[in-house]
Amino acid sequence: MSDKLTSIEKAILIINNLIEDKRELSLAEMTERLSLPKTSLHRLCGILVKSEYLTKDKNTGKYRLGLKFLEICHIFQASSKSLDRIQTTLRELRDLLNETVTIYRISGNERKCIMRFESNSSLKHTIQIGQKLPLQLGAGGVVLLAYSSDAFIENYIKTTDLSPFYLHEDDLRNRAERVKKKGYEMSFAERDPFVAALAVPIFNGAGDFFGALSVSGPIERIRQNIKEEQVSVMKEFALRIKQLVDYL
Repeated sequence: MSDKLTSIEKAILIINNLIEDKRELSLAEMTERLSLPKTSLHRLCGILVKSEYLTKDKNTGKYRLGLKFLEICHIFQASSKSLDRIQTTLRELRDLLNETVTIYRISGNERKCIMRFESNSSLKHTIQIGQKLPLQLGAGGVVLLAYSSDAFIENYIKTTDLSPFYLHEDDLRNRAERVKKKGYEMSFAERDPFVAALAVPIFNGAGDFFGALSVSGPIERIRQNIKEEQVSVMKEFALRIKQLVDYL
């Protein structure tokens, strides 16, 4: 498989691996993880270092993301007015509900946090941007799964260990169907025994599914404060975000 990849594809694999791992990696570690020839990796890493996409530690010989990504980040933030407006919207929702607000998207067979504003409360649900979580557990994950294609759902069910939360495959299928009918999902102590969440789908301007908007926090506080009124609020904010995601 590695022989069929172009140099650009291999370079993207290197960068994505460093992003997902969030730490320095040696050439040997990347060779093992990516199943790519060491000589090819060494050459590509050298090119990426010269262009400042990677940095190599002179003492350990390990690689990490370079300063070029800081430059790219600043350029993206400066050029994307939609990003500022989405962040303003999320911050407004966070302040309104006083809980952590997150946008998740599917990444492979998991969900990834792409944006978040944490609750101002000292007792809160904390999640990192880029963090990956399962799809079958938690309101945000189940919403993502529910609005995916039938083929994706079936493949996920067949390739994922759903126990002990789901006794039968149909339990997850039926849950996904219920989510699409009501347009939201709530979860209590599924992924974490102390966390509850409410999530609604986000669509883009063309009506295509984009991701999940989630609010999460301590389980008892969510039970007390998140009612039908807050579900409507979440759906309203998802509609506001809908007008912006096309321009990210």
